[in-house]
Amino acid sequence: MWGCVLSDACIEALLKRRSVRVFKDAEVPLDMILKAIEVARYAPSAGNKQPWRFVIIREGEKLKDLAKILRYSRPLMNAKVAVMVLANKDESPTSYMVDASLAAMYFWLALHCIGGSALVSLPHFCSPASRSGFHRAWGRSGPPQRPHILSI
Repeated sequence: MWGCVLSDACIEALLKRRSVRVFKDAEVPLDMILKAIEVARYAPSAGNKQPWRFVIIREGEKLKDLAKILRYSRPLMNAKVAVMVLANKDESPTSYMVDASLAAMYFWLALHCIGGSALVSLPHFCSPASRSGFHRAWGRSGPPQRPHILSI
C-alpha cells in the first residue's frame, strides 16, 4: 500500500466533477468562492513560491466583455461570477504554469466539493488583442502585463 487510502466518497467526488456551460440565474455566495480559493492556497508549488493570483469578477459588463474577448468563454455571458487564475512568471520563472495549474485544479475541485460548479476555460496566454480589449473594457485596471491568464 502507498500509505494512504482514498475513500469511495473522495473517488466519487473526483469522478463526478464536470464543466458547466449553462448557469442558474442565482447569485453565488462570496464565502463559497473564498473557501475554494483558501483550499487552492494549499496547492503544491516549487519552492512554495505560489506564483498565482485569483481575481473574482462579479460585474455583469466585465463578464460580458470577457465572454467576447477570450476564446471559449462565451458561457460567461450569462454567468453571475467568474474567477480568473493568473500565473506570474516573475515569481517562479521555471514552474509558474505548472504551479498555477495545480492551484486552479485545487480551486475547481474545492468548488465542486462544496456544491459549486465551474466552466473551465483556458484562454491560452491571452493574445495582445485580448490584452488591449481588457484595458479598453476595464481601463487601467486590466490584468498586469507580466502574469499570464491561465484559466477562468
